[in-house]
Amino acid sequence: LAFSCYDRMTKEKNTVIKLFAVGDILLGDATQSLLDREGYDYPFQNIKNIFQYGDIVFGNLETPVTDHDEPISEDKRWTYKTKPESLTALKKMGFNVLCLSNNHILDYGEAGLLDTMKYINEKQLIHFGADINKERLLSGTIVEIKNVKIGFIGFMINESSYETDFPFYADSNKSGVLQLNEENVLTGIGNVKRNSDFVIVSFHWGNTYSKITDSQLKWGK
Repeated sequence: LAFSCYDRMTKEKNTVIKLFAVGDILLGDATQSLLDREGYDYPFQNIKNIFQYGDIVFGNLETPVTDHDEPISEDKRWTYKTKPESLTALKKMGFNVLCLSNNHILDYGEAGLLDTMKYINEKQLIHFGADINKERLLSGTIVEIKNVKIGFIGFMINESSYETDFPFYADSNKSGVLQLNEENVLTGIGNVKRNSDFVIVSFHWGNTYSKITDSQLKWGK
């Protein structure tokens, strides 16, 4: 995606920003032995030259970066995690913004999330979509590129299991992700819009290999 930016006073085009976005990134689990052997940048070898042209390259980090071994619940069917070396590879490949708003970022609880944020910050990468409380999430994350402010905010599908069985949703006193509901969407996007020139919204939802639903179309509009 490339978009032209205009001076608000003169309405003249003054710069172009190129953005590359990918979906879920899961550097671990069944691929761990391959990654240990070939390196964490191995999956990107055939596309790394594309990303070098992006001002912003972002994707959904579908796993915490942590060494913790205690999952959020023994009843959660799929729990993932990856090693800090994965972030080194992502930065090398050109990624500079990572979305954490998904149903695996708290697979190893708050400790796993805090580890993830720490490692991302150490690599001087930018993240959005999960944080220490709801108020911070509703403010979004603002990235300034070529004197243009681009706001990012993420929401995760509203499912009861992530409210009761696996508490993923943030509140004023709890870390997590933003629950997809009308109040959060209107408040969050409104906050980000007031402080940025462009707003990019990430929704984490749906079943794998399934068609777009009417509900997703509604939220997308």
